[in-house]
Amino acid sequence: MLIRAGLGVFALMLLSAPAFAANQCDASTPMAPAVPTPAQITAMSIPDAQNKLNEVYKDLHLYQAQLKDYRACLSAAMNQDQDKVNSAPAQKDPTIKKAAQDEYADYTAKFNATVDSEQSLASQINADAKAHCARDTTDFCKPKN
Repeated sequence: MLIRAGLGVFALMLLSAPAFAANQCDASTPMAPAVPTPAQITAMSIPDAQNKLNEVYKDLHLYQAQLKDYRACLSAAMNQDQDKVNSAPAQKDPTIKKAAQDEYADYTAKFNATVDSEQSLASQINADAKAHCARDTTDFCKPKN
């Protein structure tokens, strides 16, 4: 009797492991940094705008590092869901397969949202840099060798 109870608990732990991993991903969702508008950048003095752009670039790099870890977590959860879809119990029970497919779709959407967020952020920063460099004659905006 004790062995059956132990096996039951072990089986529940195995089944809940992917859900735990998924919850870990949700808990580590990175927040995109705030980026000023081009109008806000051009309203600043040139030195202040340069400092702000440097801060924004640092924030972007930190965000990208966080995205890398978050995407790795999402990819691992997606792989677990794909394994569940292909497992023998899922092939016999359509509700298990459907739940795994739904989770996979959810993580795929979250992964894609991070790509969209990163692209949007890069576009905003580029617009800020163009607006600033249109008026900045210092070396800040000159191409680096």
